[in-house]
Amino acid sequence: MKPTNLNPTSAVASVMIGCLAVWALPACEGPGESGQTASGSLSQSKTSAVLLVVGESGPNESEMAFKTRLERLCQRVVIKSDVEVQLEDALATDLVVLSEGVHSENVGNRLSAADVPMLVMEPALFDDLGLTGHEWAKDQGDAFDVTSIRILDPLAALAAGFDGEVAVTNSPDKFVWGTAAPSANVVANLVDQPDRAAIFSYEAGAAMVGRNAPERRVGFFAGRDAARAFAPPAWQLFDAAVHWLLRRESVLVVGAFPLSPSDAVLRAHLLSHKLAVRTRLGRDVAAADFLHAQLGVVSESVLSSDVGTRLTDVAAPLLVMEPALFDDLSLTGSQWTVDFGDAEAQTTLVVAGGHPLSASHSGRVEVSLTAQKFVWASSLPPAVQRVASIEGHVDQVAIFALGNAQARVDGTPSPGPRVGWFTGRDAPAALNAVGLSMLDAAIDYLVPPLTCGNPPKDEFDTSTSTWTPEARAGLAWTPTDAMGKPFSGSLLVTNQSVANRPFLVITGGYKCIPVTSGANYDFSAQVFLPQDSHPSARGALGAFFFAGPNCSGVLTPGPILYMGVRDSWQPLTLQMTVPPAITTMAIRLMVLKEFVAPPAQAMFDDVQLTTR
Repeated sequence: MKPTNLNPTSAVASVMIGCLAVWALPACEGPGESGQTASGSLSQSKTSAVLLVVGESGPNESEMAFKTRLERLCQRVVIKSDVEVQLEDALATDLVVLSEGVHSENVGNRLSAADVPMLVMEPALFDDLGLTGHEWAKDQGDAFDVTSIRILDPLAALAAGFDGEVAVTNSPDKFVWGTAAPSANVVANLVDQPDRAAIFSYEAGAAMVGRNAPERRVGFFAGRDAARAFAPPAWQLFDAAVHWLLRRESVLVVGAFPLSPSDAVLRAHLLSHKLAVRTRLGRDVAAADFLHAQLGVVSESVLSSDVGTRLTDVAAPLLVMEPALFDDLSLTGSQWTVDFGDAEAQTTLVVAGGHPLSASHSGRVEVSLTAQKFVWASSLPPAVQRVASIEGHVDQVAIFALGNAQARVDGTPSPGPRVGWFTGRDAPAALNAVGLSMLDAAIDYLVPPLTCGNPPKDEFDTSTSTWTPEARAGLAWTPTDAMGKPFSGSLLVTNQSVANRPFLVITGGYKCIPVTSGANYDFSAQVFLPQDSHPSARGALGAFFFAGPNCSGVLTPGPILYMGVRDSWQPLTLQMTVPPAITTMAIRLMVLKEFVAPPAQAMFDDVQLTTR
């Protein structure tokens, strides 16, 4: 969340004082040296912070099962009881999960205005939150001795690939239900009870009962003790709800439903990458389907005529396997067998090593267990990176990548990253271990993977929106990437402070992070200073510490680490120990220079916080 009490003016003043002290240290001398100015304190959440609200007596066995599952999904879980939880607790996290162990009267409507996604399992809170009406046994309720639910919308992201009646517990248990408003998407209901929704969702802004949804909302069937008896499908449905609520979602475009074996392989691999998967038929798909998606995958089972140019301007990354859409996406010319085509009875590719899409393979590589149709493109834009080709046809490119904003064949900038991939309609189901590893590499290439042990790097693929500029600083996205990835970029920080004053000034961008007092952390990044930078310019990492939530209260300056090497990416790692009584920290990417010098810039990429 954005720091609410970090005053930009006072922040710069504090930094200026710190810079004078830093500049006096011997390690600061010399334009090409780097030095660490202090040891301080820091901590970092995992991918997201989840507030799990439990009953007054503390978490029961089922609630602890939810906590364990959330942690397996790379979430940092904060537990609050129903009597102590406040609106501010919800606003300080990325997702709220309300167990059915909660007593609704202890919570009431305290959380109803929270513009944070919510997964709600307490039916007597459905009305307080606006998910349903108020009447028990009509608008919400519970059902006993239940084991199954019925999936009504198998194409929905929250269906997790299931259809029809699904056994979700290993023994009979209590389930909860609600009667949702017309704007809700009812994904599942209780078996033979079509008016009782077991899984239902509202998009942010949708009309609920008596109010609009402040953020995404999901009503979920799990009664107080049900998680103890969850069968694997229940956990997969829970995972899908969490990923959808956190907007970690993908769109799979196919030609028909039920899915073919090959399209089922594509969906399974998207799910294994901790992505909710919404399935769309080619004839129905629209650009709006990709509005919140982190990835779109277009199977070769679609008919290009069903899709046409509807995806041409989609900003989400696209993994495209239908060659007759390459021209509609302005990736090739329009002539079949000249600009794009297919090759029958293939099992191998010729792979250029050294690219992430190669999955560490090179040369002639067997990728399929049986002979299959592969697809290819030619006449590609100059900026395209060619990773693999059809064997014996170097001009028939089987795997290629075009980065965000790079020129397409018609000269227009690509609205998002694009990867052309070789698998024909039936080929995914025939991929061997090498081919599957390359499929996984393609997904990881387009969507940064979640890493539970350490948080994923901030790689600035298309945006810098999670970073906030400090006073007299400019932040911008630039397509220059530290690893040379064509679809990604970096954060360009500009120190715009210029005045006739005889000391140094440092400013940049920040992000507020929850921290644990006394914990040790490494704050690392790749930093690039342009060759023509002023001699005083440095790229720097730093931190401010706060006793209050959301970077509020008294500001305590933290350590600074900087470097002055020009014209090459340099790794920096700032080691820190969180001081006593600190709860949050603003991590900072900055440019240091003399006040009298012209504005100075530095690029930052692969930003990460890890525990020591």
